Amino acid sequence: MTIQGTNLTDPSGQTWALRTASVPIASSGPALRNEDIIQLAKVGIDDRTIIAKIESSKCQFDTSTDALIQLRQSGVSAPVLKAMVGATTTISEILSPGPQAAPPSKTAKGLDRNLADLESDIESGKDVSLPVKYNSAIPGYVYLADGLVTLSKTTFGFRGTVGAGDFNVSTGKILELTNQPKQFLHVKVAVQNKKGNKEDKKDYYFYSTGASAVGSGPGGTGTAVSCSGCDDSMDVLYLLLGARRGGQ
Repeated sequence: MTIQGTNLTDPSGQTWALRTASVPIASSGPALRNEDIIQLAKVGIDDRTIIAKIESSKCQFDTSTDALIQLRQSGVSAPVLKAMVGATTTISEILSPGPQAAPPSKTAKGLDRNLADLESDIESGKDVSLPVKYNSAIPGYVYLADGLVTLSKTTFGFRGTVGAGDFNVSTGKILELTNQPKQFLHVKVAVQNKKGNKEDKKDYYFYSTGASAVGSGPGGTGTAVSCSGCDDSMDVLYLLLGARRGGQ
């Protein structure tokens, strides 16, 4: 056989055209970091282009829960966050030839889903639910009951087990939203009263499922909330609600 240019000729004299396959080559330049992605998002580069850049570059992203929250607050979209999480590889994973231990979880403590996946589900039209605790005691005392918060692209709902009114409202009914990192989330919402003839403004304080009541009050209540066992879940809920607050 003989090869000339892109043609191959076999012993019978038949000529074959050779094809070349293109393979993505990772950039040999500096590794992409979180701040690079924030800059691309802020100048209006579309998601598809940013994701293509991630896939063709060396990446050294910080995808901890706090970093993902900062990225989302800086305008980075859920699809781009997901690409960043998928592109994150540690140096030990690259250099070690042996079996690897499971990579660090990219999931917020207290949740079985990461922030990017939750965002992606909401944007695709799905509902996402997060377990919470809330204070169902009279003012001045603490009794933490179990509840469930549900969020979609346009609605925000809460279902409690005792001592609090359930609601399901449009995200435009979120009047106030404040967060004490890794402690609690305060939400003020406008909800219909029982007669349905006017809206009442209601305050809700949500805690992660690791919160507990401490101190001694009447009827087994506590006098304060301990967040020593709290996790990042309320930070994630704060970000999800904040991204949709004011939507109808």
